[in-house]
Amino acid sequence: MSILLLFMGFDLISHNAGHLLEAAGDHEPHHEHTHPARVPAGTVDLVSLLAIASTLISAVSLKNHARIARAMRTVPLTFLPAFLANPSHLLTLSCSSVLLLIPLLSYEAYAWFDLALSMAIALAMCALGYQLVKTLGAMLLMSHSGTGLADVLRDIETDPAVAHVDEAKFWQVHYGLCMANLKLRVTGSEEALAKLRERITNLVRSRLGGGYGTGMGGQSWEVSMQFILEKD
Repeated sequence: MSILLLFMGFDLISHNAGHLLEAAGDHEPHHEHTHPARVPAGTVDLVSLLAIASTLISAVSLKNHARIARAMRTVPLTFLPAFLANPSHLLTLSCSSVLLLIPLLSYEAYAWFDLALSMAIALAMCALGYQLVKTLGAMLLMSHSGTGLADVLRDIETDPAVAHVDEAKFWQVHYGLCMANLKLRVTGSEEALAKLRERITNLVRSRLGGGYGTGMGGQSWEVSMQFILEKD
């Protein structure tokens, strides 16, 4: 899916760039492009309405693509309802709605709006494809590059019971599960170390997972720790 989004996005960009270059100069194009001057009203209405209806059924009733939405974790969209916070649903619904209004524009406005909409769709597809490639690649490499890791490590290092952080690995197992593996040199009694383990677990889950192990993106966090007791 990510490769398809990137390919189609770049194809739309190259197509529009070719039209702009042909119109800018006095030369004749090598290949003649024939497009209808404008889409008549009512031509795409049924297709757009079917796209909107099928997307709403898929998002609300069947809850499809939920894993993709959790994986992408698009923070600017988190204030929207659940089915609109998924970029793939939002892109389909917004573009299909706009297509219903395009035939009502004047000829001049139609030409520019059609070009702007095409470029917006292409850029959105490239952005979504890049985000999917980045997220899925991180899963394959068993890595996690989310925000807040540096703050978590700093708070762990400054804990009075922690002498040194030997290893700290954060990685994503699949769409809904992340893991934190820590190897720490510590000081204190068994009771103090038990409280330290609980503090660090709550710290990781609250900072990276939003509390109780599950964050706004739907990721759960499992924390494993190895303590090496330092002698006083």
